[in-house]
Amino acid sequence: MIVIATQRAGWFPGGVSDYFLGNEARDTYPKTTGELLEVSHFHLFTIPLMLLVQGHIFVMSSFSKKWIHWVVTASFISGAFYITGPWLVIYIGPSTAIIGIFGRFILIVTLFIMTIYPLKDMWRFKE
Repeated sequence: MIVIATQRAGWFPGGVSDYFLGNEARDTYPKTTGELLEVSHFHLFTIPLMLLVQGHIFVMSSFSKKWIHWVVTASFISGAFYITGPWLVIYIGPSTAIIGIFGRFILIVTLFIMTIYPLKDMWRFKE
C-alpha cells in the first residue's frame, strides 16, 4: 500500500494533485468520476474491514485502554480522510490534497501500532 501510493501520487500536495487532476509534463490525465467511484468502492469496503479486524485484535493487547481508544478512533478518521482525499482534490481544489496525505500517514502509523503491540504481546514470554 505504501509503495503503490508513494509511487503513484507521492507524499507532497503537488504530486497528489498532479496525479488526480492530471499534468501534461508528467504525462498523466485527470481521473474521471468513474475511476474515483471504482477506487472509492473498493476502499470503502476494504479499509473499514481491515480496521475492524485489526482493531479487535489491538483491543486485546496490553496497550493502555485510554490509548487504545485514541488509536482506533484515529485510524477510522484517517481512513475516512484517505478515502475522501481524491474527491476533495478534484471537486474542491488542489489545496485539499494535504487531507489525503495526512489521512494516509496517520493510517499507516496507526496500523503499525495496531500490528506491533499485539505481536509483542503474543511473542512475549511470561514467567
